[in-house]
Amino acid sequence: MWRILAPAGAALQGLRALGCLLLLLLSGGTALAQSSSVGDDVISLAPQTIQAGTAGALHVRVHFPLGYHLNPRAPLLYTVQSRGAGLTIAEADRSGETIAPPLPLVIPFQTAAGTHQGTLHLAVTFYYCREDNTGVCVIQDVRWQVPVHVRPEASNRAVVVSYAAEVPAVGQ
Repeated sequence: MWRILAPAGAALQGLRALGCLLLLLLSGGTALAQSSSVGDDVISLAPQTIQAGTAGALHVRVHFPLGYHLNPRAPLLYTVQSRGAGLTIAEADRSGETIAPPLPLVIPFQTAAGTHQGTLHLAVTFYYCREDNTGVCVIQDVRWQVPVHVRPEASNRAVVVSYAAEVPAVGQ
């Protein structure tokens, strides 16, 4: 996926503010940045079973390739929705923007008593760069869909999603 950022000078100035340089191609004075992305694909996970009638949390784990890290000056953005019954996410926790959050990102929720089924829909955008903050930074968009079974006999209180970021392909 390609995203048009701005005229080349403005794009480079904005990227310097983030402390890194995205993959850039100049085309007619416009900077184009490659966004490494899952695109329109949604990562569909196997159902996870969690305990009914208790506080729980969604844990978002992102693993970076050797020599890369989460950009500490760029925002990590997320939105999460719960569809179905038995799992409630407070309005304030349904979306967020944070700089340099500790990973895993933890989003709290509450489960209802009884037996229920629902689905969590999660979208996360983050930036990762080389450890030395030179060269390439990547804008990554990831979306998950997780069926959730709420059961009184379950002992697990966390839903876990993971993503393994890849080394960006230069020159493609």
